[in-house]
Formats: sequence, structure tokens, C-alpha cells
Amino acid sequence: MAACSSTMWPLDVPEHHLVIWGITCAVLAPFIVILNVLLVYAMVKTKETSSFTSHLVICMSISDTGMGLVVMPLLCCMMFIESLRSDCVYQKAIQCIAYVFGNTSFFLLLAIGIDRYLLITKLHNYRSFMTKFRLKIIISTIVVVSIALAIITVTAYSYVMHLIIISSNILCIATIYIFYAKLLLRIDKQSASMLKEDCTSNEGKPQVSKKSRRRKRDISVARTIRILLGTIFLLYMPYNFISSTWGYYRFEMKQDPGLALNVTVFWTYVLMFINCMANVLIYGHGNSKIRHFVKSYSFLHAARGNFSASRTAYDSESEITKDDRKQQLLSQ
Repeated sequence: MAACSSTMWPLDVPEHHLVIWGITCAVLAPFIVILNVLLVYAMVKTKETSSFTSHLVICMSISDTGMGLVVMPLLCCMMFIESLRSDCVYQKAIQCIAYVFGNTSFFLLLAIGIDRYLLITKLHNYRSFMTKFRLKIIISTIVVVSIALAIITVTAYSYVMHLIIISSNILCIATIYIFYAKLLLRIDKQSASMLKEDCTSNEGKPQVSKKSRRRKRDISVARTIRILLGTIFLLYMPYNFISSTWGYYRFEMKQDPGLALNVTVFWTYVLMFINCMANVLIYGHGNSKIRHFVKSYSFLHAARGNFSASRTAYDSESEITKDDRKQQLLSQ
């Protein structure tokens, strides 16, 4: 793949890798779009749009949808159209757009983690410092910073800057992940003490208090966020780690990184695309309302399908019975 020497796209990738990679992205892109649209639809139908976290999740889904709707089709075109592989302007444009959507999803996920952490730990003071105006400021800042980072990375790439960005990403994820690990331990201890204090009704059945129910919900949310952070680390960081070595050879040493490194960094892009689907599946499964909505929705359609099938069979049997009666009357 003869790419422009000033972009982050790998050089000299064999042709069959381009074809397989393009087919893979063409298959993944519709799933990314459909899953994220369904998540937003489920959140609206279940009225899960009242909290500040839900707005951040919707924005993240919109960003991931953009990745599947805009970036991946453009990349597929570059894989299958040979003239676009040496077009520097086209490659830089795709790289910039991909960085915008990727950075936005990444920063929004960090914002979701921080927001839920504050909601759990600072429940009584949460509404005083988290307002709708500040939420808009946070989302706007994330979008502006993502665009600025994408433009700077594409137009004025520096290996040192690349390492700084990667180091800061790892530090942010690791810090929030550690906070959530400690938070889960603290919530578990509080839940255990609350269960002992819960009253028992006259029938001898345990009566769970409101605080205990809230703590169970906090545990579920904390675990979901921790899984999301761990997933983004596993799917985003391979590209960052491998591209650091690849970028060192290409931009610092001014030499070809080699076939193995080119192919490896080329395929790590797919992991970041898979993360766009993983976010939806993890959050949708972790949210009980969305999970129950999806189950009931699928069961409802299955029931309607069975009813339609049985109705059609019944109508067919009725028609056959009518024909038999007509034949009998004619024979008489």
C-alpha cells in the first residue's frame, strides 16, 4: 500500500490484507451504526434520558455512529480504489475525521466514568456542582479538544507529542479504573453493613431498605463503568503501543518499519472499530431498563410472529373446511 509518507497509514501492506481488511470494515460498519442507533432508541423509549450520564452516553453513541457511517466507508473506498492509496489529501482527511470521532468517544467515556463516580460518592452535593449548563460546557469542550487534537496530529505530527498523548490516555484510564476498584470495595462493605441493619417483616421475609437498593444499583453501575474502561484499554491501547514503535522507525529513524510491524499496526485499527460495538453491548447489558426493554421487545415481536403464523394456519384451515363443505353440498 503506497501511502503518503507524512500520514500514519502503514506502508507496503500486501494486497490481500487490503481486501480482507476492507471486507471486515464493510461488515462491521452496519453493525456499529445499527447497535448505536438501537441504544439511543432504547434509552428514549425507556425514558433513560433524564440523567446527565445518559446525555453523555447518547453523545458517545452518536460519535461511534459517525465512525461506522462516515470513517469506515471512506476507509473501505481507499482499500479498494488504488488511486486513493497515494492521495495524501484524502488520507489526511480520513485520518483527521477518524481521530475526531475516536477522541470524542474516548473523552466522553472518561467523562461518563467521572460523572458516575461523583454521583455515587458525592450524592448530596452532586446537583449543586453538576448542572445542565456545565454539562453543555463539558460536551462542547470535549468536541473542541477532539477536533483540535486531530488537526494538530495530522498537520504537525511529532513523535514526542504522540508519546505524550498515549501516556496521558493510559494515565487517565488507569487512574479512573483504580478509583472504581476502590469504590467497589467501599460499596461492598457499606452494602454488607446495610443488609445487617435491614428490618425483617412479620412473615420472616427480609425487607430491603431503600439505601440497600441504591447501593446495589451503584455496584452495578460501577462494575459496568469499570468493564467499559477495561475494554477501551484492551482495544485502544494495542494500536497506541504498536504505533509508538512503528512511528519511531518511520518518523525518527526515517526508515521502513518492516512488513510485520506494518501489517500489525494496520490490523490494530480494527480493534478500535470493535470498541464502538463493545460500548453499546456493555452499557446496554449493564443497564437493567435497557436490558429488559430489549428482551421484552424481542419477545413481543416473536409472539407477534407466532400469532401471525398461527392466524395464517387457522385461516388456511378455515378455507379448506369451507371448500370441503362446498364439495359435500355439490355432491348431494
